[in-house]
Amino acid sequence: MQIFGEVDLDQFEIKTKTYNQVFVPYVENMKKVGEKRKEAQIYQTFMDYINIVQWPIRKMEYSFVLDHLLNNITKNNTKILDAGCGVTPLPFLLGKYCDQVEAIDYSETDIELMSLLGESREFEGAESVKFSVQDICNLDFEENVFDLICCVSVMEHMDFPNYITALSELYRVLKPGGLLICTMDYWTGDSRKYTFGAGGFTTTDLNEIAGFFGNQIENPDSSKLIELTKNDILQFWEKHYDVNIMEELTREYLAVGFVVKKSLDESVISQTSHNFTKYNSEESLDVVIRRNSLIQTIEMDRKERLEMINRLHVENKKKDALIEQIEVDREERLNMINQLNIENKNKEDYINQIEIDRNNRLEDILLLNEQLLKLQEQFNIVEQDREARLEVIKKMETELLQKNTELNEMKQTTELLLNNQSKELSQMREEALDLSNKLKKIEVYMKQNIFIKILIKLRLVKKEAIEV
Repeated sequence: MQIFGEVDLDQFEIKTKTYNQVFVPYVENMKKVGEKRKEAQIYQTFMDYINIVQWPIRKMEYSFVLDHLLNNITKNNTKILDAGCGVTPLPFLLGKYCDQVEAIDYSETDIELMSLLGESREFEGAESVKFSVQDICNLDFEENVFDLICCVSVMEHMDFPNYITALSELYRVLKPGGLLICTMDYWTGDSRKYTFGAGGFTTTDLNEIAGFFGNQIENPDSSKLIELTKNDILQFWEKHYDVNIMEELTREYLAVGFVVKKSLDESVISQTSHNFTKYNSEESLDVVIRRNSLIQTIEMDRKERLEMINRLHVENKKKDALIEQIEVDREERLNMINQLNIENKNKEDYINQIEIDRNNRLEDILLLNEQLLKLQEQFNIVEQDREARLEVIKKMETELLQKNTELNEMKQTTELLLNNQSKELSQMREEALDLSNKLKKIEVYMKQNIFIKILIKLRLVKKEAIEV
């Protein structure tokens, strides 16, 4: 037998490798079906199992089962039974690798939904699966029918001695040489399962199961289970807790798995069947005696509880009167609360209006901010242009200073030239005046000279005239 309770994460990954590689795609498809198929959505069990099949303990169980199944499947020559299939995708996964899969469950609703999903081919391998409603304690199959049988987390839902009857039936329909792969919940303690009915198995129960099958069970020694403590269970769930798929942080059990390989020896098969039959006849009487003792204890406890109930009844009457008064106070407070709700509603309306105004103002502020940014950009452009112009002005001022200096130098030179020219002009004026006086004298002289010449000429003419 193998216990599933790896706390070490690396070991856990190794033990759940097959689940992650093979089973996860079917879980993802299961989620999609839950999202789109109304038939699945209204069936809460299906929606719950979308998470349950992802629990860490289930990952280890499915990996254990699939490791043994897939290594022993021949596509056309293997017949498989999934006993207590529920609403998990395991039957469809098996149908992918095997053409003959029988899936049974006691719940008519489970089988109806799974048949519907199979007919609509929501899962790969669905065409190879046949679903039917059957009691695992009274199967409709003949003996020696199946090569492989799996039974995952079913037995803990059965009380004593039904789970022993179920194991006997599964063994009956298993072919000689075939494998029965079974997992079940396990918890610590010395109590036998028949003392509490449905629930996990104890070490004593598991040793007893191993005794039925003898050497046909792989690793029958369950001594390692004795070392398990409640703290071990707590550590496992805390280590692998996933808030997305688990409502509770921890649970009170782990799980174990075992594999039975049915003997090819008819005498061994006959002895195993005899073990089950003998146990059912002998153990049933012992169980009846134990249960009668338990009933007496329960009856005494019931009487004590009745007395306690009577005392509580008297106290409850007093509490009822107090509750009535509290109810009156509650009504008054409800009226007050209603009034406050009305006032709060008015305040909420006012606050909403304020909020609307605030939002409008925020929009205005945002708009102004945008405009301010644009103005800032324009200002930056103008500032850049101003700085550029200042640079030009500075250059012009420098050039102007240079030109003023040159102009002053030219002015001084010009004034010097003008002074010199003025002096020369005055001198020339004096010279011109002298020349003018001389010209006047010359003119007078010439006039006088011309007159003399005329007189001389006249005298000559007169002389010539006289001579003539």
